[in-house]
Amino acid sequence: MDASALDDDFCVAIDATDGTIEGTTAGLDLRTRCYDGALACDDIDELRRDLAFAASPLVPNDTFWIGAADEPRCALEALALEIFRAHAGSSPFAADAKSGAEWWAQVKTTASADEAEREVSFHWDKDEQAHALH
Repeated sequence: MDASALDDDFCVAIDATDGTIEGTTAGLDLRTRCYDGALACDDIDELRRDLAFAASPLVPNDTFWIGAADEPRCALEALALEIFRAHAGSSPFAADAKSGAEWWAQVKTTASADEAEREVSFHWDKDEQAHALH
C-alpha cells in the first residue's frame, strides 16, 4: 500500500504480545474466565422489563453506552456498569471520562426455526464507525 494513501487521522498501535490496543491493558487480567452465579439480581423481572423496552421499536438505538462515572438509569445500565467495574476496575484508565461500557439488548425466540431470531451467532465486535470510515 502506498504510504501517502494512509489516513493520518486514524491510527491504532497494536501490542504484538497480546493483540490489544497498545497501552490500554495496564493492570488488567485478560485471561478468559467463567463465573458461576455472576448474575445475581434482586429483581429479575426488572431486568426483563428493561430488556423488553430497550429492544422494542420505541427505542431507536441499537447500542447503548454507560460512562464509568454515570449513574445508571435502569437495571440494565447498572448491570453493564457492574460488569465493567469487575473487569476494568483495576485499570488506571477505569475512571477516565472516556471509559465505560457499551451494551446492547436483543430479545430472542429460542423456539424459532430462524437462526437469527433464535440466537446470536459467533461474530467479532468492532468499532463500526471506524470500520465504515476506514
